Amino acid sequence: MIRALSLLAIACGALATAAFASSGHDHAGAPFTVQVDPDLVSKPTHLQTGIGRVHQKVSTESKEAQAFYDQGLAHLHSYRWIEAARSFHQALRLDPELAMAHLGLARAYEGLKDETAADRELARAQDLLEHAGPREKAYIAAYEKKREALRAGSDLREHTFEAYKKAVAALVDADDKDAEAWLLLGNAQEGGPWGRGQLGTEASLFYYDSALRAVPGHFAAHHYLAHTYENIDRPADAVKHAELYAKACPNVPHARHMYAHTLPRVGRWKEAIVELEAADELEESFAREEGLQPSDDWHHVHNLTLLGLAYLRTGRIDDAEKTLRKAFDTPIPDPLAQSWHSTWPEFLLVRGRPKEAQRAAQKLAAQDSSLLQAIGLALEGEALLDQGDAAGAAAASAEARKRILSLVKEVETHPRGDALIFVAREYANVLDTRRALVTGSDPRWVAFANRLGDSIASDPTFDGWGVGWLRLQRLQRDASAKHHDEIANRLQKHLDRFSAPPDAK
Repeated sequence: MIRALSLLAIACGALATAAFASSGHDHAGAPFTVQVDPDLVSKPTHLQTGIGRVHQKVSTESKEAQAFYDQGLAHLHSYRWIEAARSFHQALRLDPELAMAHLGLARAYEGLKDETAADRELARAQDLLEHAGPREKAYIAAYEKKREALRAGSDLREHTFEAYKKAVAALVDADDKDAEAWLLLGNAQEGGPWGRGQLGTEASLFYYDSALRAVPGHFAAHHYLAHTYENIDRPADAVKHAELYAKACPNVPHARHMYAHTLPRVGRWKEAIVELEAADELEESFAREEGLQPSDDWHHVHNLTLLGLAYLRTGRIDDAEKTLRKAFDTPIPDPLAQSWHSTWPEFLLVRGRPKEAQRAAQKLAAQDSSLLQAIGLALEGEALLDQGDAAGAAAASAEARKRILSLVKEVETHPRGDALIFVAREYANVLDTRRALVTGSDPRWVAFANRLGDSIASDPTFDGWGVGWLRLQRLQRDASAKHHDEIANRLQKHLDRFSAPPDAK
């Protein structure tokens, strides 16, 4: 279940901010696209320090344009989409014929979920091909194939994705010292054109290690290796690469966040909190200095959420409540990351405050998004169940299932539609399992409690060790109260494994 929440960050709704609004263009997965305020991403910027250093030679006579291009590339590797776009815009002010800067902008807009802008910038890069070198032309052509794969329907996606992978493999074959090509090929091992380094598997390791051989110390390779080792349940290796990433990029919030992401699995909770707090301060201070809103960045709420969960896990209840409430009240521009707002009502459910949880869940259900409506209704059903209203919980479950059916239709052509559906269903599954445990109404759902608990506990990431802990507690509490002793004991074993060590508290 929690693994699918990680998938949303990749596929990464209708919460609008001043910078983001729903997009009306006809595009695959249109309900989950946005239109980015051009003033936000084109605001002049400056050369920054502490963000990691990368270099990819591009066709420009301007040393400053090259420097801003490299800075934009560094930001892309840390998922700082707004800052990447600002850097590429700055490069274009210095050299309007720099095709690769338009390609960089296309990648940044893709990260921001503005698909129209991504396609527009790709077209602009193609218009400037006469000013690009042969290798740059190959990069632009490869990215065109990626866009084709992202737009393709399910019947053509595999074919178009294979064409993209072959184009990137050709870049590696032509120059095996090109770390950027190796990194792109590693991203492409994630099962679809959406890969950006967060869902790496065993198959990804070779490509990221090859990037390190091409450019020793390349921070992005360490970043993606940290994610990959975490995913394949090798926490010590994840910590090693995450630490190298954080040291190379001390002023990048995600770098500090990623290091914190790996530390709980090796029992280093206090250090994790320090890094999460550092990431939060970096985001807040940078927003103040640059005249931005912290909510402009999708990453802000995610970091706050994990910080709040780390406080909770180490017994700092008041800090946890303050932080998780702040996360809930902060808008999320990425329509595929808005489900992180569900953590606040889940916290309230665990703390035995069902009326407050119900009000928070209703806010989610009121959003113009089938995904958020399904999540909100499922959590409202749990709140009703905890208030003794089994009939209300059953009605909420039925409504949540209806919203899921609507979601299935909405994401039929979305490249990560399966992940979106899976997440929505799992919220409904938690509700229906809890209903069965409490009322004994359906033995099949009672039996499903073990499978659900095992699924939650199997996630090796901090996301799984955070939100999953809240769900395991609710399920275990019900099983214990209603004397489903075998289920309760099994869930308690999962909770014991998830517990923070005493010295972390």
